[in-house]
Amino acid sequence: IDVSGHGITSALMTARLAGYLSGSSPDQNLALVQADTGGFDALAPEILAERLNRVILNDMQVESYVTLAYADLNLETGDVSLVQAGHPYPAIQRSGGMIEYLGRGGLPVGLFDFATYERVEARLAPGDRLFLMSDGVTEAENTGGLPLGEDGLADIMKRCADLRGPAYVEALLWHLSGYATDEFVDDVSAALVEFRGP
Repeated sequence: IDVSGHGITSALMTARLAGYLSGSSPDQNLALVQADTGGFDALAPEILAERLNRVILNDMQVESYVTLAYADLNLETGDVSLVQAGHPYPAIQRSGGMIEYLGRGGLPVGLFDFATYERVEARLAPGDRLFLMSDGVTEAENTGGLPLGEDGLADIMKRCADLRGPAYVEALLWHLSGYATDEFVDDVSAALVEFRGP
């Protein structure tokens, strides 16, 4: 989740959203739903985005909005369902190195009461990785002001394809820093999931 706003308002909104999504209080976590077994299951990604949209617009009433990419991954099958709301397209890097971008875009959360969100589905095979990133990654600019974009990110991911885990993330960040020779124009954050199979 990436909160766009100003100063203290943005910080307070981030803290409130963290409370709504905290694992320490699953009965109050907006991303969870009570299961028949007594435990908790993940709420469908598109329903979570709609719920967060209502909470921000109706309960928080702040002049900030949220972009997010939220994914639910089945660790047995590799099935992924996700929602993209104002965030860059999530990427799947297949075990052979090829890159696929998921989704068709989506409105940020907390801007429009009419917003709806689309669920995107994919399947990871053993050796594939799912990469979720903030727009600071694809919008990183070189000295000429040219953003990295999806093609540039795909090129970096392919160069790092033989690495795994933290080494992959560190190499990716190193290449990204090399491209953006000045400061990043926006925050840079990402989540990487490497699927090994059941």
